[in-house]
Amino acid sequence: HDVLKQLIKRRLGWFNWRLVYVATFALVLLTCIVSMGVPATRVPEIVHIAPSTNQASRRRYLVRACVHFTRELVIDDGFSWMHTKDLVAALRHYLDELHEADQAIRFGKGKKDVTIGAGFSPSSKHNQVEYAEGCPWREDPSDCSTPLRA
Repeated sequence: HDVLKQLIKRRLGWFNWRLVYVATFALVLLTCIVSMGVPATRVPEIVHIAPSTNQASRRRYLVRACVHFTRELVIDDGFSWMHTKDLVAALRHYLDELHEADQAIRFGKGKKDVTIGAGFSPSSKHNQVEYAEGCPWREDPSDCSTPLRA
């Protein structure tokens, strides 16, 4: 009986060793703990993905609304269902809403339910470039003109 056990033990591969099972179990357990622990440190950012995404989608809608009302004002062919005064008021309203949505996405601070804005970055260089006046990525930051393509 012992001889049979010895023969079987010699023929077993390394992947059947008890040490391999213990090491694999420890690795899987560690991976589980890390996969739960690391995101827990970023809970505020994870929780506020929905309001940020909502405002980003809303911003797309507001841009389209502004384009629509601007087009109606420029064409002014009399076929619009709104009077010019109403078009101007609607355009002003949607421009204000667009500005608020943009500020909420960039800075957060509770505006439009967005508490952490996209401007939150641990990199100070990112924020210097992103929110600087002019075009800081160019050789002359004061020149923001776009050259014509040939």
